[in-house]
Amino acid sequence: MNKVAILSLFALSLSVVGCATTSSLDKLEKTTPHVVQLPINYVDAYANAKDYYLRCATRRGVSYPVTVYTNGTPVTITNTTPDVSVSSSLDRQNKSAKLGIVEGANVTEYTVFSEIDERQTQVSFYTKTIGYLRSQEYKQQADTNKFELLKKVSLNSNTECIK
Repeated sequence: MNKVAILSLFALSLSVVGCATTSSLDKLEKTTPHVVQLPINYVDAYANAKDYYLRCATRRGVSYPVTVYTNGTPVTITNTTPDVSVSSSLDRQNKSAKLGIVEGANVTEYTVFSEIDERQTQVSFYTKTIGYLRSQEYKQQADTNKFELLKKVSLNSNTECIK
């Protein structure tokens, strides 16, 4: 009976993480994507972008202490940055590929590569709005910069990581 309870809790925790990721992806797909056509085969564009993001975007969460003051008394708490991973799939039958950047349990960037013809790819890029405290101009510039980077790395497999 104890093993059943442990397995049930494990399955529940996996489904909760899965729901959070699916939910954040559903929200992201309802936003208006940036769309561009690139002069490269969709498989090559996908492979180039995936390679870049695996090399340059993935990282393990880092914990660090932060001291805050409560009623004049210093209290040290631990903040943790989320793990960043890459989620990907290639569907040769439907001539498309998908690439997602996942922070913790939330998809923050999602890209769909679709074949137009053997030498042309349509790239649809969805990104999560950043920082509610940021100005609209800052948010638009950050989105544009991410999209420009995606276009660059999709066309070139040798792109250096941005620091």
